[in-house]
Amino acid sequence: MKKYFLLLITLFFCLNVKAQQSLEIVVPFPAGGPVDVFARNFQKYLLINNVQSVVVNKPGADARIALKYIKSKPEGSNTIFVATSGSFLFNKILLQNNEHDFDEFNSILPIARTPLAIAVSKDSGITSWQDFLVKAKNNKINCGVSNPASRFIARYLLNQFALSETVIIPFKGSNDLLPNLVGNNVDCGIDTLVLFAAPHKINRVRMIVLGTSTENNEFNLPTIAESLKGFEFYNWFGLAVYKNHRVDKKVIDLAYNSFKDKTFVENLKNIEFEVIKPPVDVLNFLNTEFNRFDKIRIQLGIEKATY
Repeated sequence: MKKYFLLLITLFFCLNVKAQQSLEIVVPFPAGGPVDVFARNFQKYLLINNVQSVVVNKPGADARIALKYIKSKPEGSNTIFVATSGSFLFNKILLQNNEHDFDEFNSILPIARTPLAIAVSKDSGITSWQDFLVKAKNNKINCGVSNPASRFIARYLLNQFALSETVIIPFKGSNDLLPNLVGNNVDCGIDTLVLFAAPHKINRVRMIVLGTSTENNEFNLPTIAESLKGFEFYNWFGLAVYKNHRVDKKVIDLAYNSFKDKTFVENLKNIEFEVIKPPVDVLNFLNTEFNRFDKIRIQLGIEKATY
């Protein structure tokens, strides 16, 4: 009995050590949304390359809960944060006391992106992008957004197209926005192609425009750039390691080279992500993006919020 008990203790210890050694991939949104889907595809890519990992969802407060969790981890933790344009960039643009500075992290950004899309509910009576622009100028239209990036871009588009009657309705995430759009509780939604593509294909919602600079061949939709010269917007998805954490160099190298992996690229392409080569100078990329959109924030008269 004593030997059996010691064997159980040894087994528990070994499993516990293995669990501690596994990479922790922290997702700042609930399971099932675009950010979580990206993270789990990256997890599969790591597994194929013999890297064990576990996805941990820490939703809430536009990713601030996840960032606090990351920072609370002990020095040397094997932890990586799934950073997005909303959680990593626009929180800094829109909040006075955000949870992070860019140089606190070793970042690999972006790895994948997907364009902004606007979709309408089946009962909205809106049939096209031009129809939307006409009706939104003369009627009250409720438009749902799911994260800081889509909320900011919605404000920008309402300003540029003088859609003064359109009301922005914030949701906690894509998982809340989509059911409300499908259920006709809001007239339109501003989010990503990843979120709207599948329900559009089965006629649960109707996408009317994309934020790319060229037409999307699969959906044959107009682009916002055709109405607003030079407009282009993608939500990006990447990874960031807190500087006192210790993620294996193999993981970092795999992240940087993910755009070369045909299986990873194809899997994400099938759900409307585009895998791209990360920028060489990540800090310069982030600061350039910050300055670009912070100028727009000032032009729109949006005050930085406190919490």
